[in-house]
Amino acid sequence: MRNAGIPQFSVPEQLRDNLFYAEIRQGVAQIERLLAAGEDTLQIPWPADVVGLLQQHTIYSGMVLMEAWQIIPATALSSVLSGIRDRVLQFVLAIERENPAAGEAPPDQIPIAESRVTQIFNQNFYGDHTAVATGGRDAVQRVTTSVDIDSLVAALRELGIHEDEQEAFVEAVREDERDGSSSPGPKTRAWLARMQNGTIQLGSGVAITTATDLILKLLHVS
Repeated sequence: MRNAGIPQFSVPEQLRDNLFYAEIRQGVAQIERLLAAGEDTLQIPWPADVVGLLQQHTIYSGMVLMEAWQIIPATALSSVLSGIRDRVLQFVLAIERENPAAGEAPPDQIPIAESRVTQIFNQNFYGDHTAVATGGRDAVQRVTTSVDIDSLVAALRELGIHEDEQEAFVEAVREDERDGSSSPGPKTRAWLARMQNGTIQLGSGVAITTATDLILKLLHVS
């Protein structure tokens, strides 16, 4: 049997993130080359050791796993490129509004103060899915890992949390990010406290400690 989907629940929990989710860390040029191939989907094979391990688990009755892979739609890579271009364009337009002649300034002049460039950079490149850092004379390099909101919402849904509370949590995370709070920020911690004291109900039978650990992991808290 080929091209049969593999349910996540049939795979040990500690392996699911690596097998069912993909992080796109390639540079723009490499992503463009992948898209230039004209394929509708791209595949990431599961490691042979993992396939061998999962042969001990029943995924389909009477079947043994021989090969598996992740499928990445080409449109997902296109969305990454589009997001990068949009943020670069916003950054450039913000610089131009600050000083229209910034791009033509002599090498010995600083057209915009470093502190102002940093403010513009953080304002325009702060997003749910893309983290961008730069280095040079007029900008301080920072590596920022933002929260994957889509994965967070999917996890909350699987935990059986009511949609209103899902939206409240996402808004809390975003407000903490806008305020520059370290993760988890005060509003995020307040929401988690409500879940831990039973104010927010879990509808999936998952223990509160397990749900908390999962959410903190998605918030990149070790």
